[in-house]
Amino acid sequence: MKILLVTKGTEVGGIAVSLLDFIDYLVSKGYEVDLISFDFTYGHIYQELKAKVNIVDRIRPLVLSELRLLKIGKGLLLQSAWYLVYKLFQGLGIPWKIYRSPKSTYDVAISYGNQRYSDRYVIDKVCSKKKLLWYHHGVYEPNRGQYKKDKKCFCKYNAIVAVSESCAKHLKDKLDDLTEIVTINNIINDDKIRNKGLIKDDNSREKKDLLNIVTVGRLTYEKGIDIAIETAKVLRDKGIEFVWQIVGDGIEKDSLSKLIKRYQLNEHILLVGEKENPYLYVADADIYVQTSRIEAHPLTIIEAIVLNKVIIASHIQANVDILQNGELGVTVPLDPTKIANHIEQCSINQELREQYIEATKKMDISKLNQITFKRIGDIIEME
Repeated sequence: MKILLVTKGTEVGGIAVSLLDFIDYLVSKGYEVDLISFDFTYGHIYQELKAKVNIVDRIRPLVLSELRLLKIGKGLLLQSAWYLVYKLFQGLGIPWKIYRSPKSTYDVAISYGNQRYSDRYVIDKVCSKKKLLWYHHGVYEPNRGQYKKDKKCFCKYNAIVAVSESCAKHLKDKLDDLTEIVTINNIINDDKIRNKGLIKDDNSREKKDLLNIVTVGRLTYEKGIDIAIETAKVLRDKGIEFVWQIVGDGIEKDSLSKLIKRYQLNEHILLVGEKENPYLYVADADIYVQTSRIEAHPLTIIEAIVLNKVIIASHIQANVDILQNGELGVTVPLDPTKIANHIEQCSINQELREQYIEATKKMDISKLNQITFKRIGDIIEME
């Protein structure tokens, strides 16, 4: 069986990590897998993908190839023409239409993401017997115009796969009459997480005598890193000795850096940037904190569970579900003072810390994966 995966980009993040694990599973089952990405980030994730699947990379428009006749400044002209044509189509609200269709026909085409590139492209440009949409966003709140366009597109999929029950609920509230909506959690590669967490790196903990708090996530509004900084200010003002390492990069880096400077938290908060191996930072944490505003299936929290960490997370449904209503960690409203109070409590109460750590050790990752594997097989093989 031949499967095409289409995604917007391969930048580091939860979707990229889950994509790698998804591809590993498909390949292990003997499926032939092609991949289209509209925006390759040529880092370690790209290299891993390239080693596993066939990357379909010749999908830019044929019209641009006609510029090969121009000898002077050909590269610059090609890039300029590409950009101008792309911006024109983007302005028309149809940027995916500029790309060519893949030459192959597929048994299954999967839009792995929901950025209104891959989902439209799969419907308009891909020839396949079956089409699936893998939905990774924690909410579904389109405006009226976008909702109308989404309905027109989504109804053409054989099924929509939501990566969590809370994610599925958001979709069903608005789209349940359009097509089948099923829940399939992300695959959890716990062996990889543990093995990478065991790697030692002296730079992963600069101040070993302080309470070590760690957060992993893109520096975006959805991930609530500004809330983490506000929380750090409360901790500092309480006189708590700590260092907070934030692993990740993103569009809000400059504004977050300014906020850290304004609160004079440079000695307490370290924006360590994007890391190929974030697990070693999580493994070295005393407390893992996630202050997200939106999550679908929070892989970073799952990774912290696998590494048996004390976890404090924002009280949103996806986090509540993963932490089993407080059994595996604390969920707290997005209030810096309340988050800081729970961090302080966990830092001084050893019995409480041990309670959460022991609970994480009992989570049966293998059982969760078996459910996921069966559901993936069922939906790919369904008639």
